[in-house]
Amino acid sequence: MSIKWRLPTTDEPGFLRRRRDLGELLDLLPTPENTEKLMDFLVPYVEGDDPKEQLLNATQAEYSLAVVQMLGYGNTVSDPKGVSSVPQ
Repeated sequence: MSIKWRLPTTDEPGFLRRRRDLGELLDLLPTPENTEKLMDFLVPYVEGDDPKEQLLNATQAEYSLAVVQMLGYGNTVSDPKGVSSVPQ
């Protein structure tokens, strides 16, 4: 099962707020309580039923994709062939 994200687009307001809040969560020690806080932050961006369960079952790659995108790095990465990943 692959997690389905409903991530903010590059033109959605609130980018710096999301980046600040996510950055604060990522700076916390990886305790069970802090992991729950991170999951609570990500829940609104998961499509489908039982988003917390989907997050718990997500792969590292799926999780990293969302984090990188929300921090603003996912839209500026070029692939090795020189094709930009920025949406046209």
